[in-house]
Amino acid sequence: MMSFRTNHLLTIFLSLCLSITLVSCDKSEKIVEKEKPIPVLNDDNVKQFTLALANDYEKTQKELLDGFYRYKKAGDSYGFTKFRNGDWTPAFIQKKDYYQAVLNKNRSYITRKALKPAFLRFENLLYIGLSLKNGLLNDDQEMIQAALVEAKADKKLVEFVAKQ
Repeated sequence: MMSFRTNHLLTIFLSLCLSITLVSCDKSEKIVEKEKPIPVLNDDNVKQFTLALANDYEKTQKELLDGFYRYKKAGDSYGFTKFRNGDWTPAFIQKKDYYQAVLNKNRSYITRKALKPAFLRFENLLYIGLSLKNGLLNDDQEMIQAALVEAKADKKLVEFVAKQ
C-alpha cells in the first residue's frame, strides 16, 4: 500500500512540475525587434529616407483611420479606444521614437533641407488619434471632422516633403 501511495504522489509531483514547465514556456513572448540604426542623412540617402518616412506615415495613418472607421461603423467607441490605446499607439510610439532620434541626430541637415515638417506631421498622428478617440467617446462630430481634415492635410504635406 505504501508503494502505491508513494507512486501516486510521485505521479502528481511530476505532473505538477511538467505543468509549471509548460506554463513558463509561453509562446506569446514578444520577439524584440532589432533597433534600426539611426542614419546620418546626406544628399545621397535623403530621398530614399524621406520616401520611406512618407510610406511609413501613410501606413500608420491608414491603420489609425481604418480602425476608426471600423469601430465608428460598429458604434463601438470603447472598442476604438482599446484599439488605439492598446494596439495602434504602442506601435506608433516605437516609430515616432525612431524618427525623433533621426531628427535629433540630423537636426541641422533636416532644417537646411526643410524636411522638419514631415517629422512634425508624423508626431501629430498621436494627436489626431486622440481627437478621433475623444470625438467618438463624446459623440463630437466637429472634433472628428477637424481631425479628419487635419489628417488629410498632414498626409499631403508629408507627401510633398518626400517629393522634393
